[in-house]
Amino acid sequence: MNTIFILCMISFTLSIDYSLGLVSTQAYWINTGGAKNLAGLVFGVYDGTSIIMTPLLSWLIDGKGFSYKFVFISCIVLNIIGNSVYSFAHLVDTWIMVIIGRMIAGMGSTCVPLLMLYVADRVRSDDQQKTVGYVKYVAAFSGILGSILGSAFTYVNVNKVINLYTLVGWVPMCMGIITLILVSFWKESKSEKIIKSVQNVSFAKSFSYFLPIWTFAFVTTFIYWFYMGNAFILGTHFFHVISDEKDLGNLYYAGLGGFVASFITFYFFKKSISNEKGLLISTICSIPTVFLFMIQKNPMYFVAVATTTYAYGLMIPSINYLNNCLAKNLRGILKGKFGIMVTALSISQGFARFIGPTLFTLSIPQENKANCTLDDGEKYKTDGCGLHHFVIISAVYNCVCAFLIIICYYYFTKKLKASSQDISILPINSNSINIQQVKPLMISNIK
Repeated sequence: MNTIFILCMISFTLSIDYSLGLVSTQAYWINTGGAKNLAGLVFGVYDGTSIIMTPLLSWLIDGKGFSYKFVFISCIVLNIIGNSVYSFAHLVDTWIMVIIGRMIAGMGSTCVPLLMLYVADRVRSDDQQKTVGYVKYVAAFSGILGSILGSAFTYVNVNKVINLYTLVGWVPMCMGIITLILVSFWKESKSEKIIKSVQNVSFAKSFSYFLPIWTFAFVTTFIYWFYMGNAFILGTHFFHVISDEKDLGNLYYAGLGGFVASFITFYFFKKSISNEKGLLISTICSIPTVFLFMIQKNPMYFVAVATTTYAYGLMIPSINYLNNCLAKNLRGILKGKFGIMVTALSISQGFARFIGPTLFTLSIPQENKANCTLDDGEKYKTDGCGLHHFVIISAVYNCVCAFLIIICYYYFTKKLKASSQDISILPINSNSINIQQVKPLMISNIK
């Protein structure tokens, strides 16, 4: 069975699992007796358990020889169990099953960052770029699609088993069963040979090569989710650009259009996008786009959503491909840490996905939070939410993130220039790598 198809199927199933619940999960928690002030916890435990499990499973694969197929199947089974528990919580009417279900499902979602580990370890050199791109874009697309379907579920209320809350669990559970069957017939590829270990290079020095990539990933993911994770609240409570269902639809279409445009760009220019050039282009695009949110006008708000999503989408294949290449070419030094180094990028992005929306909430002045409620006369439009304060805080975040993005990009490219070869064009196949050529890459003037 085609490996790219299997990886994309796993990515789609486990990514849409998270996004389906963005609309209703917090309300589900409250309606089953959960404390209102802890409603955000139901999201945090999902990413939290995934972040904890990722390095552990990476170590089991890379250090203990567990097969990818076994780990993938185990994660999918956990996700199925978690979603089942989550859905039955409505029938039993207990918040305990809601949070336990999300925790177990989150453990299963650990499979998503492990997909990049499999790509770096087992996918042939010629297929690395397109595989990274397809898997990541499928995950991004499922995130948008999940939000749309989650909104559509709000109109479903058949009984206590099938309704807007339980469908969030039943749908990914059924998809998980289908994916589980497909993965059971899939055969994983064998690992390519790796370069010999270079004894005079410390792990700490090789580790320093990854820091700018991880920092870059964290900052760009943080600023993206700071806005996009709260796009609905931002458009209704602050900028007043979303006043009806049509505007809400435009919000989803703008986000989906941005990702589709970035995927089309990637599809036709794979080699140009999946390297430093692609990283440079996305960096240049991402810095000004977030400032478009400050215009606070209806058309420009949706333009800001689309362009910010497009820039972030362009970044997906390049940053993941470069991280994979770097880890694979330094594998002889990493000695059992290879899996952790590859998945650390996803961990940093997952952490940023949590921090972004959290800081958004903290950016609202405490004295104005009580006023951020829906007006009786209008369905969406609200006032009194500290707009001026929020705009100032957002502008500061934008400037700081722009500065960090430029610094990280400069630091990373400086390391590349100090190397004997450009990492993005280094041959992945160890049979064609000369140790004398690789050595300067790993010890070049690292301070």
